[in-house]
Amino acid sequence: FKGLVIDYTWPAAKSALPDLFHYNVAQNNVSWSQQPFTDYLKKLLQRFPNAKVNIVCHSMGSRLVVGALHDLFPNGSPNPKLNEVVFS
Repeated sequence: FKGLVIDYTWPAAKSALPDLFHYNVAQNNVSWSQQPFTDYLKKLLQRFPNAKVNIVCHSMGSRLVVGALHDLFPNGSPNPKLNEVVFS
């Protein structure tokens, strides 16, 4: 791979044995991370309009990405400016 890799992360509840409490903490952390991530992605796409931007997300990160895509491209978009989005 030739290109820039950017990692976006936020605090998640860590536990050897996840339980409902830890899941709820992680879910709340995604909620307060939503707007900063959306703003960051918007600025990234504006700063590099011709770049091929790929997004790879996992678990709670998928919620973050879906929220950002919904905010940035409501009702779809003929030119979303994203090369690929991978949910894993």
